[in-house]
Amino acid sequence: MEIYFINSDKFLENADSTFLDDYMEGRSFKCEKRRIEFALGRFLLKYVLKTRFKIENPQIVLKNKKPSLENDEVFFSLSHTKNIVMAVFDKKPAGIDIEVMKERNFEMIYRFWKKTPEKIEKKEFYRQWTEYEATVKLQQEPVSKFNAEIFEDFMLGICSSDSAEILSGLEIFEILPPENASGTPSVNKCPLSLLKNPRVCNF
Repeated sequence: MEIYFINSDKFLENADSTFLDDYMEGRSFKCEKRRIEFALGRFLLKYVLKTRFKIENPQIVLKNKKPSLENDEVFFSLSHTKNIVMAVFDKKPAGIDIEVMKERNFEMIYRFWKKTPEKIEKKEFYRQWTEYEATVKLQQEPVSKFNAEIFEDFMLGICSSDSAEILSGLEIFEILPPENASGTPSVNKCPLSLLKNPRVCNF
């Protein structure tokens, strides 16, 4: 299993953002933030599928409202929050969610989940929230689950249909911007120490 992410602030800091127009797929957004999230997400998916998995012209389609490859050569899932766009790629279906751990109306959300915890803790809430969202994206009951703190104030959650322990084979990569206008993006492998307080569950 491999995770790739883009820090949009860093990636677009000195870039001509008009390149994002090539990844809009005919869509338009009133909100510029949503436009950037969508286009960077499609760029990330196509860049990784082409350079890492050697799929020359990846065709992304919607299956049950989930972005997928038409022939399921590789399975992936996409998430974005604040300035992070992140995707997980694997040989079996997986779902991913990343959330910035901001204050919310935790009590209201727990009532929606029909849960009544004795004590509401922000980090524990986000572990449950990212697990819930990742399961929704997986679109089936997970066989393994994983979550961890990342980037200081974010929580990451992954659910997989694979029985293998997620952390044991996990690799994380950051896609970095080109060094100049005529250059190409580069990929930096990140240490697993980026993940803090990981929690793994296999069924």
